[in-house]
Amino acid sequence: MTINNKITAKQARFNAQKIALSPFTFQAVQVAKKKGILKFLQEHQQGLETTQISQKLNISEYGITVLLESCLSIDVVELKDNKWFLSLTGFMFVKDEMTKVNLDYANDVCYQGLFNLEQSIDKRKPAGLEVFDKDKKYETIYPLLKNLPEPAKTSWFNFDHFYSDNSFAKILPIIIKNKAIKLLDVGGNTGKFIKKALEYDNASKVAMADLPQQIKTAQEGLLKNKKVKYYPLNVLDDFELDESYDVIFFSQFLDCFADEHIPIILEKFKKYLTKNGKIYILETFWDNQKYEEASFCIVNTSLYFTAMANGYSRMYKLTDFENFIKQANLKISNKIENIGFGHTLIELRKI
Repeated sequence: MTINNKITAKQARFNAQKIALSPFTFQAVQVAKKKGILKFLQEHQQGLETTQISQKLNISEYGITVLLESCLSIDVVELKDNKWFLSLTGFMFVKDEMTKVNLDYANDVCYQGLFNLEQSIDKRKPAGLEVFDKDKKYETIYPLLKNLPEPAKTSWFNFDHFYSDNSFAKILPIIIKNKAIKLLDVGGNTGKFIKKALEYDNASKVAMADLPQQIKTAQEGLLKNKKVKYYPLNVLDDFELDESYDVIFFSQFLDCFADEHIPIILEKFKKYLTKNGKIYILETFWDNQKYEEASFCIVNTSLYFTAMANGYSRMYKLTDFENFIKQANLKISNKIENIGFGHTLIELRKI
């Protein structure tokens, strides 16, 4: 058997050990950040001895030693002349917002549940969800979001909003080309996009469709006292809307469904487009990224859907969605790439 690789066997073995022991190093970095050790090192660029860190942060020298030696093994810190220094990689855990959001999300939302990944795949159900749903009342995480315990709740919403919010200001001039349109946000979650749309064009008529629990969250929070029409529904069920829309918008929503669901969902909402109406899909496709780290983060997020969210959805390739769009008898009329943190905006029309 021939294995094609550009690295040596020695390098490959070392890479394999990094993966095998990654839960150890992950937790070491997470605890070092949580206890302020990494931030303390960042504030003292001249370096600190173990005793100095221990005394200042009231953590045993043993604790400081085992945490930082693990961090040293993955280049998060450096050790010179018995002094600890924060590396550039370690700096990212202190100052880079994407890194902090991803770390908290992985630890607070996914870490424990991922232990049940194999069971989730075998049963096509989110077996890891029992971390937050001891009585196994729910089939997906979505009805639970509002009532997730802290810090999981904050970490989930921070992760979700971080990757979408940066894109909204950039796509609104594209979506609302003409003022006073009728816009439906499907899977609107907390209502952030609707709020931004109203700020951009208060004359537009806006609506939001989502699960009843998510609708309630939006009504009680960001969209309180706003003139918004609500459709509490499950898009997999039969439903009817009472009017048509110029724009129907899906932001980071369709990746919450299986391959077989997505064309059906698009078909259902296509019926509610006005004559010249458009569907817009905003997604982070892992095969359509400018940077390698973006693809890495996106493709691994699929395992959250497998173990925690629903057991059957994933982060998709752009080519996957092109196929779903054809199945739904829609055509791509425009495509804008590299929006925000690696988003692609697809504009669809009826054939």
